[in-house]
Amino acid sequence: MGELSAVLPADRMVAVYRRIDALARDAGGADDGRSIGERRADVLVDLVMGKRYGTTDTEVSVVMSLPTFMGLSTAPGELEGYGPIPAELARFACARVRTCVFPGCSRPARDCDLDHTKPYADGGETRVDNTDPLCRHHHRLKHAGSWTLSQPVPGHHVWTSQTGYQFVTEPQPYLDEQV
Repeated sequence: MGELSAVLPADRMVAVYRRIDALARDAGGADDGRSIGERRADVLVDLVMGKRYGTTDTEVSVVMSLPTFMGLSTAPGELEGYGPIPAELARFACARVRTCVFPGCSRPARDCDLDHTKPYADGGETRVDNTDPLCRHHHRLKHAGSWTLSQPVPGHHVWTSQTGYQFVTEPQPYLDEQV
């Protein structure tokens, strides 16, 4: 037996753990004699070795005070299943953007995937200025290469179609800015 560990940003660690746990709970059946820990280990090996599980929705919950949410406090938030996280990280993309950032899409952010503008695999960091909600449809379009996305200024998104036409989306105002 051996041990494997990884040091990850807290939000990604919780998301990875929840995905492995969900797949492990779905693995086997009533007659499967493995413990949940054994099934988690088997799922991790399968994922790393390339076994395809398809997509699994993984929800990460962040709890914070209203003053922290509004940017009036630097009190930490809490990443459910992990513990305290800095206020800046707690004020996650779904709190600052209410819908998918694709032009004209109104899918609520809570029902979207959290996408890295600069891909994580290419060195894109999991930071507020590099993550935004994309609905599953537009997330797939982006990754299929049908559209490209850049974010020259945080919150300002430039979508470029295959034909080179560009659409720009601006940050959505907070409720108190709409008055």
